[in-house]
Amino acid sequence: VRLDTRKDCWLAVSYMPWFQYDASAGQGRGIATPSETPGRLRLKFSPSDLHIPSLSWRTTSVGIVPLPPGIAIHIHPQVLEGWMDEKTGEVQLQYDSRFSAAIPCYSPPSIHVACTLSTEGRIERGSREFKGLRLQHGHVVLVGKATIPATGHWLTDTLLQLPAQCCCVLSATLRFEEAGQHGQLQELLVPEGPEGKGGPDLLFSMSAPVPTSNGASHPVEHAPEALDEGIAGYTSVEALLEDNLPQDKLEAVRRLLYGVNQGQLVSALALPPHLQEAVEYGGFDVQSYAFTARREQLREPRVVRLGLIQHGIQVSTSKPYAVQREAIFTRVEELVRMAGQAGVNVLCLQEAWPMPFAFCTREREWCEFAEDAVTGPSTALLSSLAVQYRMVIISPILERDSAHADVIWNTAVVIGHNGNVIGKHRKNHIPRIPPFDESHYYMEGDTGHPVFQTVYGRVAVNICYGRHHPLNWLAFGLNGAEVVFNPSATIGALSEPMWGVEARNAAIANSYFVAAINRVGTELYPHAFTTGVQGQGPRQDMGPFYGSSYVAAPDASRTPGLSRDREGLLVVDADLNLCQQARGGLGVRDRWGFQMTARYPLYAQLLGDFIKPGYKPQVVVDPTLDSSASRKAADCEKGR
Repeated sequence: VRLDTRKDCWLAVSYMPWFQYDASAGQGRGIATPSETPGRLRLKFSPSDLHIPSLSWRTTSVGIVPLPPGIAIHIHPQVLEGWMDEKTGEVQLQYDSRFSAAIPCYSPPSIHVACTLSTEGRIERGSREFKGLRLQHGHVVLVGKATIPATGHWLTDTLLQLPAQCCCVLSATLRFEEAGQHGQLQELLVPEGPEGKGGPDLLFSMSAPVPTSNGASHPVEHAPEALDEGIAGYTSVEALLEDNLPQDKLEAVRRLLYGVNQGQLVSALALPPHLQEAVEYGGFDVQSYAFTARREQLREPRVVRLGLIQHGIQVSTSKPYAVQREAIFTRVEELVRMAGQAGVNVLCLQEAWPMPFAFCTREREWCEFAEDAVTGPSTALLSSLAVQYRMVIISPILERDSAHADVIWNTAVVIGHNGNVIGKHRKNHIPRIPPFDESHYYMEGDTGHPVFQTVYGRVAVNICYGRHHPLNWLAFGLNGAEVVFNPSATIGALSEPMWGVEARNAAIANSYFVAAINRVGTELYPHAFTTGVQGQGPRQDMGPFYGSSYVAAPDASRTPGLSRDREGLLVVDADLNLCQQARGGLGVRDRWGFQMTARYPLYAQLLGDFIKPGYKPQVVVDPTLDSSASRKAADCEKGR
């Protein structure tokens, strides 16, 4: 079962007026199982998969007056479970949560709230009255009251007059993956309006005919998120190993899988204590590590803090595009601010981060998400954050080139620490494999292999599919890159066995750091589409994006990966001196000397010959093999 919170929510605390709260970026996943009570389903949501947006100036207001900028109240769900009546649509949930406030110059204690939310609830407070709404057309309104206990903190208790009552009105959408097996439940979930099933608001996925974009109906497979069980039930390779190997054997395996940095496994990096709450808040996976280099006599360490963000879409892909983008903006802004508070210098987001990765559908409407690289809304958002945290931010977007007839490109925008656009790079290699036939939207880029000199070092961007092309990696290295980011969007069935290898190989072969980023979650699109995969009928998704973002170093070491299915932030300290040390450059002990032994003229001649008409491959045929083949041909002739 999936819960998506909606825009029309309300909250009142103590003596304060009603706050109007836009929770449209919230979502949670759980399970529905039969209850002992006939006709009821037991609902239980996982706190780690439950995200409720913060109360901030973006989401919360009193009338038309928003909360002051800089103030945010973060919500950390701990329990959300209860039941639903399949016939009547009555819903009751027990909700326990911790609230923590971020207020300039003041650190109030957390507040714990526990209440029962019910469709049968009713609240009358001041001039407003709210009533619950039983599940209708996938929409439900839950109402509840709770008493906030005193915190023991004099100032907080005085300001809020604790203990005090709080009131909550939660508007949400419920989706059930297996709704087709419950006839009464299916009736409660059918979208409202003349279009009925398969209408504009996608509420459920089931094995029943769903209209394709051309109006035909075909059976649609269940969403793979219901089938994907991770790696033998674990969310990462690391978790599987930790749970099944004793410590001594675990370290030996890690040294082989992840290499060693200065003779030991890549070390953990301590982050500011207040960021530890991020593990709970929003279910984020936050990890941090540090690569070190040998201390040199003539150069100081050049430590740069890198940040990688992986996330999923936040609301249904059938919602208006503006709502989808704003929900992603809200979520990503939280992660970017978290990176800024962690001291990240250079941050990179995933491929086409402001939108669903809907290119598999071949529907042109998704081009509405395309924007100008300099003046577009994503650049405006990230530029202000770059200035605030003095952070270089790499923003992969769908670009609309307004100066050249609005041509669409898959582009990474590099934003400097002053908020300026340093430049951009367009994706060099475009996949033409199902379901990633992206050439329906854009073609190969025309920007070459630029390396961007930033205040923190020289960075480059190898977008997604380009990681399969060794010469693409080589070109960024020849142009002097010290860190190459690989923002991607790729699914498990297609590429997961390659994922942990390619970025690491590139880092070793080219003596630079590589940061590989992938999105998470399964994106369910409004219309079924064909993938071109043999034996696979029309469907509404590509399968799960598997996250697992990591950083690899030129000395063959790498960090563990982030979770396969949780949004998160990876923070990595990288001493850029390690690049030259791996190369065996001037004044530094020669370790491997890959560049020194590379023999570029030899391969330049080969490639120059290869691209010319009439090229003949340099193949030497075994003469015995040749004569044997001749004899076989002669024998065949005699046999006739």
